[in-house]
This record gives sequence, C-alpha cells and structure tokens, in this order.
Amino acid sequence: MHDKYTDRKSKEFWERVSFPFLYTSIISALDSVYFLGFKRDNPQIEKALELLREKQNESGDFDLKITRGSDKDLNYWICLAVCRLFKRYCTK
Repeated sequence: MHDKYTDRKSKEFWERVSFPFLYTSIISALDSVYFLGFKRDNPQIEKALELLREKQNESGDFDLKITRGSDKDLNYWICLAVCRLFKRYCTK
C-alpha cells in the first residue's frame, strides 16, 4: 500500500526512521496501531515485525536509515523504540 503523500510512495520510506518520531515509518506506525488495539495476529503487523527482525544485525542494532537527528546515541533510541514494539506485540 502506498502512502498518500506523493513524495513518500516508495516502500523504502518505511525504513527511514527518526526519534522522536517525525515522519511515518515502520516504527511509528506500529507504535500507533498498537495503542489503537491492533494485535500481532493481524497479517500486516506480523509482516512489519518480521521486516524488523530481518533488519537486526549482529550487534543488536537495526539497519534502518536514520533521517534526522544529531544525537550520538540516536541509534540506541531507535533500538529502544523497536524493542518496546516487540515487548508489546510479542508478550502475553
């Protein structure tokens, strides 16, 4: 499914992240729909979580493109946001 904004139609934009959330990305979208009550049994959510699993590297970080921010620890904040998603969706 394409984003309605013409400058963000490519799927690659879902892998461009920022923290705090600025643009819609895979992380911000999953964070939002969790609080709207969507669960992991939704096939699209499972697909998104699998994409994040595939993006995790040996060090535990995620190979996602950070689009904004100059904080030297920004990658850790992104990692924390992803880990919170897995805790929310994958426990219970």
